[in-house]
Amino acid sequence: MAVKISFADLTHMGQVVAANFIPLGISYVAAYANQELGDEIELEIFKYPDDLNGYLDKGFPQIACFSSYSWAVQLNYEFAKRIKEISPSTITVFGGPNFPATNHEQKEFLENHPAIDCYIEFEGEKAIVSLFNSLKTFDFDWGRFTQARTLSPNLRYLADGELIAGILEPKAKELD
Repeated sequence: MAVKISFADLTHMGQVVAANFIPLGISYVAAYANQELGDEIELEIFKYPDDLNGYLDKGFPQIACFSSYSWAVQLNYEFAKRIKEISPSTITVFGGPNFPATNHEQKEFLENHPAIDCYIEFEGEKAIVSLFNSLKTFDFDWGRFTQARTLSPNLRYLADGELIAGILEPKAKELD
């Protein structure tokens, strides 16, 4: 059975759409995951909060991925909190430029955002596939994954208050 993964780069809604553009970054990550994992995953991409709400009303993904840009990180985080409240076994993954540079600041960021299970620093395409494959060995049990202090490229998370940081992969030179 395919693992359900959602990818969200949400925008604020009101009288106008706050960020009226295609969620390109997270779409690249989703497309690469789809290319590499194929039938192992069932993915959905979301831009608008109402669409994500409708999806979550029908059930929860095993992995929920969110972008982290300064203009919408709090909106995305509120969805992560909702997901964790109702479906604590869903693994919440954030990625994007709105993340501190030093280990101390990263640890503090994750402590202050407990609904974020892990953060992918820098490029996410290969990192999400590596994370997926590592999680698969633990039957997608986040507790077991963190107890083993599993290292995965570009991944940051807390285990018993300690920051676990995988190696940072070199930036992609070939975009194919």
